[in-house]
Amino acid sequence: MADELEDIFDTLPQDKAELMEHIRRERAALERAAAGLSETELIRPGPEGWSIKDHLAHLITWEQILIVHHLQGHSFAEAAQMDEATAAATADMTAEGGLNDYFYERDKNLPLSKVLADFDASHQRVLATLEGMSYDP
Repeated sequence: MADELEDIFDTLPQDKAELMEHIRRERAALERAAAGLSETELIRPGPEGWSIKDHLAHLITWEQILIVHHLQGHSFAEAAQMDEATAAATADMTAEGGLNDYFYERDKNLPLSKVLADFDASHQRVLATLEGMSYDP
């Protein structure tokens, strides 16, 4: 894992234009991978129990946490759309230690159409937010 992180940090974009191009390129690859799939394929659970729809919903959640909590400075509860009691109950969880499971349970019954629409809207919010920021690697 440490080697993977070193590889990521060795290849940080040098400027904002490079960062935005990287984001656009990777997003396009994800969209191409999902574009040819049927609704059945998008909602069918995989070996670990999560469907592609569930993974997309999960990305939406973490994009919003990135924007609202990390970049705009609002509370994690607000960014994760949790009430304060739930946020307090999950405060000691890590993404790998239950928080991702919490988000999965919360969002697993969302309709595919909503997840797809929110996935597009969330990405546009990320791009707009990053466009308005400076970049200093």
